[in-house]
Amino acid sequence: MGRKSRAGICQTLTGVPNIMNVLYTGLIGTMAQGILLTAFIVISRTPAAAMGKPVILVCAVVTMAFLIWQRVRQTRNWRALLLLPLVLAVGYTVSFHLVGLLGFHGLLRDFDWPSADYLLSVLRVTGTVLVLYAAGTVLIYFLDKTLRARAH
Repeated sequence: MGRKSRAGICQTLTGVPNIMNVLYTGLIGTMAQGILLTAFIVISRTPAAAMGKPVILVCAVVTMAFLIWQRVRQTRNWRALLLLPLVLAVGYTVSFHLVGLLGFHGLLRDFDWPSADYLLSVLRVTGTVLVLYAAGTVLIYFLDKTLRARAH
């Protein structure tokens, strides 16, 4: 019942089971980015900032690369793979704002809701993160494809 019914629910909700899995990965990515952003801010306020900040950045890159790699390996639908960088980039923006709302209000110092400047700033950052995640997804896709070809 487990695997078969889950696939049926996913097909009912989205028409394509892999898209629901990508959205789930986006949720996990949003939580991971929020935790790592919080850790980065906390570490930067300590005397160990010089050593701690690069460690947190490496952990963030490895974590997100692992999430992308897992999804690339399991997804055979190219539409779902096109959605992956977008979901992760929007997740970064959401986690940035949630961390700002929940504890580090300095992140939202420039927040002004009806302001077009703030919206453009957020869109620029989201676009930059989207390009980085898209490049990472393409790189990991071709790396995985090459490794699978050598294994056979």
